[in-house]
Amino acid sequence: MNLKRIFAAFAVFTIFNLAAFSQISPGELSKAHAGLEGVSNCTKCHVVGNKVTREKCLTCHKDIQANITTNKGYHASSDVAGKQCAACHNDHHGRNFQIARFDQKTFIHAKTGFDLKGAHAKKECKDCHKPGFIKDARLKVKSGTFMGLNKQCLTCHEDYHHGKMSSNCANCHNFDTFKNATGFDHSTTRFPLLGKHKTVLCEKCHKTQIIDGKPVQQFKGLTFANCNSCHKDPHDNRFGQNCKQCHSEESFHNIKGMSSFDHDKTAFKLTGKHKLVACKECHKVNLTAHLKHDHCVDCHADYHKKEFAINGITPDCNKCHSIYGFAPSNYTIDQHNLTKFPLEGAHTATPCYSCHKKQNKWTFRNIGSICIDCHKNQHNGFIEEKFMANDNCKVCHHADSWNNVTFDHSQTKFKQDGAHAK
Repeated sequence: MNLKRIFAAFAVFTIFNLAAFSQISPGELSKAHAGLEGVSNCTKCHVVGNKVTREKCLTCHKDIQANITTNKGYHASSDVAGKQCAACHNDHHGRNFQIARFDQKTFIHAKTGFDLKGAHAKKECKDCHKPGFIKDARLKVKSGTFMGLNKQCLTCHEDYHHGKMSSNCANCHNFDTFKNATGFDHSTTRFPLLGKHKTVLCEKCHKTQIIDGKPVQQFKGLTFANCNSCHKDPHDNRFGQNCKQCHSEESFHNIKGMSSFDHDKTAFKLTGKHKLVACKECHKVNLTAHLKHDHCVDCHADYHKKEFAINGITPDCNKCHSIYGFAPSNYTIDQHNLTKFPLEGAHTATPCYSCHKKQNKWTFRNIGSICIDCHKNQHNGFIEEKFMANDNCKVCHHADSWNNVTFDHSQTKFKQDGAHAK
C-alpha cells in the first residue's frame, strides 16, 4: 500500500512539473541547441524579462562575432548588420527544425564579400564549402558549415607554382580560365618584352620542369644577362656575347652599324666584287652553317654542275675565275693544251664561246674532238672517201692556216707535171 502511494505521489509531481515547464518553455530546442535544454539554462540565451539578445548569441558563436568585428563574411553585410540573430535564427520549434535556412540557388554570394565570377559562378556550393578546404580543426568537424573559407585562392586551389610566385593568383590570372595569364604585365619584371619578344609564346622561354612528380612551369630563376642564355650563338663566339652591338629585338636580321663594320677583322676579307654584295646575300638563314667561306661553292652554286669534278670533287671556282669579275675566265692556253684538245694555230685566236657556248649555255665536256664536230665538211660529195677517210680534214689542212693545203695530187689519176705542178 505504501508503494502505491509513493508511485501516485511521483506521478502527480511529474505531471505538475511538465505542466509548469510547458508554461515556461515555448517548445523543444533544435539539435544544435539541445544541450541548452532545461529551465536552468534559459538565461544562457535569454535576458530575464526580455527576448533572446544578439549579444547573448555572439557570446557562444565567437566565429561569427570575429567576422563581424573584422567586417568579413555575410554576417557583416548590410543585410544583417544591426539585426537581432533571432530575426533569422529562432528556435523552440522541435529537434529537427532547421535553424539556419537560406535558398542556395537564390543566395547572392557577393554579400559575403566574395563575388562569384567566371568559372566560380558555375560551381555549386558544395564544390567549395567542404571540410577539405577548411583549415580550422574546430570548424572542419562541423557538418554543413559555410564558414572556414577565405578569399585566398590557395584555400581551394593547389599552388601550381609551388611557392615560387605570389599566392594571389588573381594578379596574373582571371576567373574565366587559369591557362591565360591575361593580367600579367611583363614590363614590371626585370626583362620587359620588346620587339619580336612580344610575340613569343610563354612556354618558349618558361620551360616546364618536374617538381614532386608534377609538371611546373619555371618563372623564377631564369638567366637573361646575355642573349645566348636563350639563343644559340650562330657566330660561335667570334664576335663576343654582346649581340646588341649589331642586332636589335625588332628583328635579328635588321643589323645596325653595318656601315662601320670592318669585315677585314673576320676570317674572310672582302675584295673585288664581294665588296659590292649586300650583307644579306651571304648572311642568310640557309647559309649560316656555311659562312666559313673556305670554298666558293659554300655560297655559289656550281654553274658547271660537276663537269670538272675529279673523283667526285669539284675544284674551287678560283682556279679559273677571279673575284674581281667572274668573266672572262683566267683559264690559260697552256692549261688548255694539257687537255685532250691542245689549241694550235688559228684555234689559239678563237674565242672560247665559239666552241663552248651552245644555245646560250656554257659546256666543256663531250663537245667533240675532231674537225667535223665543229666544222662543216665543205668537200662532202666532191672528194672521194679514200682521200679523206673519216672526214679527217687534217689530211690536207692544218690548224696554222686553213688555206695552206698539203694534198698529195700524185695519189690521184691525174699527176701534176710541168706547169700543172705550179
